[in-house]
Amino acid sequence: MKNKNFLYIIAQINPINAVFIKEYKMKDKIKFFIAAFISIMPLNILRVTLYKTIFGYKIKNSKIGFGTIINIEDCEVNNAFIGKLNLFTGPFRLKIGANSAIGFGNTFRCGKWTTNKEFEAMNFKRTFELGESVSIDNKHYFDISGLIKIGDKTFISGNSSQFWTHGGDKKDNDIIIGKNCYIGTAVKFSPGSLIADDSIVAMGSIISKKYKKPNSLISPPAMRVLQFPEGANPLFNR
Repeated sequence: MKNKNFLYIIAQINPINAVFIKEYKMKDKIKFFIAAFISIMPLNILRVTLYKTIFGYKIKNSKIGFGTIINIEDCEVNNAFIGKLNLFTGPFRLKIGANSAIGFGNTFRCGKWTTNKEFEAMNFKRTFELGESVSIDNKHYFDISGLIKIGDKTFISGNSSQFWTHGGDKKDNDIIIGKNCYIGTAVKFSPGSLIADDSIVAMGSIISKKYKKPNSLISPPAMRVLQFPEGANPLFNR
């Protein structure tokens, strides 16, 4: 256990194992510890009340699952469900719309380095925004250096998808996913990517550009795009 203090051990309890707490200054470590302590309170009402009272988060009519750590800049959750063992950490803003749901074991992380003056030109927005009735399944990874915005009634299915909003010298770092979309399991999103409304992204796809035409099926291996005939998109029948 050499060189591992108690706070670092707390970070490892989350199976996602994505908190690089060693980069934090002492006051940030203390804040993380408080959030971790709140996350293991036995009742939802205790977790919500403490997050609202101590951190000033705006949480209304929502459930925060056991072991879910919320250690961020600003949080607004309205009539939503967040499952167990999720990790929200770093200097970013979170907004979750009504009737949206997040499963278990997901990581939402923004590195402290994004606030450094040397990266001002990169225009990192550090924001994660879900519309209404969005569903996110389990064990996905969201890098929230830039903006990730997911439209109403979109479903992030399965597990192991990755959403990256930094890398290289790109100044367009944001990931935008439209309304009423279906994202298959193990999809990789690069900075600056976009999916238009009413689209399906097949399992294992790599999204590295903007797909601006709505009502599309995007699939590997060559990231082919198929346009559904009007009214034929199976998403409309959900």
